[in-house]
This record gives sequence, C-alpha cells and structure tokens, in this order.
Amino acid sequence: MISFAPDPSAVKFLYDRLGVDFSGVDLGHDKYFCCTAYDDLGRVSGALVAEFKTPFDAHLTMAADDVHLGSRKLLRLIFRVLFTRAKRVTALIEPTNTHCIDLATRIGFQREGFARRIIDGQRDGLIYGLLPEDCRVLFNAKPRNVSRETLPRLRVV
Repeated sequence: MISFAPDPSAVKFLYDRLGVDFSGVDLGHDKYFCCTAYDDLGRVSGALVAEFKTPFDAHLTMAADDVHLGSRKLLRLIFRVLFTRAKRVTALIEPTNTHCIDLATRIGFQREGFARRIIDGQRDGLIYGLLPEDCRVLFNAKPRNVSRETLPRLRVV
C-alpha cells in the first residue's frame, strides 16, 4: 500500500535508515510532500519526503527496504507531482552510497558538486540535481541498465 499522507512511522523509518531527523517537523505543511509504502503486514518499507526549500527547488530524502518500490509507475507519479511545483529536484547523497548514486544517475540526476558536512552538518555529500527535461521516468524511454538490485537500502538525503 502507498500513502501520500504524513505518517510518524515514516519519520522513524527515515531516521533509522538514514539518521535524518524529521521529528518535530509538520510534514502536513505545504512545504513538504510525503510518500510512504507499507508491506503486507502494515510496516513501513519505504518513505520519501520532499522539502520545497524554495518555490522552485525540492530537496529529496528517501529510503527503501523493498526492491519493488522503485517501480517506474510509482517513480513517474512521484516526479510528476514534484515537478508540478518545483523546477528542479535536489538530492544530497553520501559519496559511499554507490547504489543510490547509480539509481539517481539512471533516473536522470546530474552530479553538480560536493559539499563538506552538508548532510545534517555531520556528513559530506554529493549534490545531484534533476530537471524535468532530464527525468527519464517522465518519458517513455527506459533508463539505461535498470537493475532492481540497486534499490535495497536506497539512501538519499
């Protein structure tokens, strides 16, 4: 099951997987877009939060345990929604997270730089940006070398 309503268990899931703390944040505010996936037992198996830092830029945070969460159909829906409000999506990815770097690149994200201690003021991060015209899931063309094995423990912050 997929829900687009804010869920406290998704906040815990993101903290447990990524160390990113959204507790105390009103994810129901217009500044945020949330998507939570649940397994057959009702447990969170994936969560995504996009924070609209400016009227044109959404910063993406996501984690997934379920390899089926990265379906093209779901990704297309998420990015269509994000690009109705944002002109770009930004992802900060830890340099050691090669699975996430690979997935982001196949979706169409472009590496834009490196920043020290940009993730929670503690961890270094690679800066990736995505424009609608570069987003491969919005169009019929399949991303290159798609492999579902890259989705477990997807870590984008």
